[in-house]
Amino acid sequence: MNRTKINKARIGRYGSKLLSYMKEHNQNMYTELLFSGCLEDWLAEQNEICKEKIWEYAQRIAKARGITEELKARDQMAWVGAMNTIRAQAKETAASKISDNDWRGREIISSAL
Repeated sequence: MNRTKINKARIGRYGSKLLSYMKEHNQNMYTELLFSGCLEDWLAEQNEICKEKIWEYAQRIAKARGITEELKARDQMAWVGAMNTIRAQAKETAASKISDNDWRGREIISSAL
């Protein structure tokens, strides 16, 4: 089989997890993307989509909970703690929402955390 070198830095954390998952559980999709020359681009795009979704969810959760820049200026430790909790929740939310692709987003993101 063609051994194309994948730039792990380019495809990121979620792209790397997706690549591992595809090699094991979705070899048809992996092979199709590999031989078409689109694998690395597709993985990098999926990584960016995942990161954008996590950021989006974190911002929504923070707004809903009243975690603002004002809190950050007033009590930085409280803000950091709240944002760490929100980020973890956003990752879980993103993982549960990723269903547009032919892969199991929850498993990939959860194992990448």
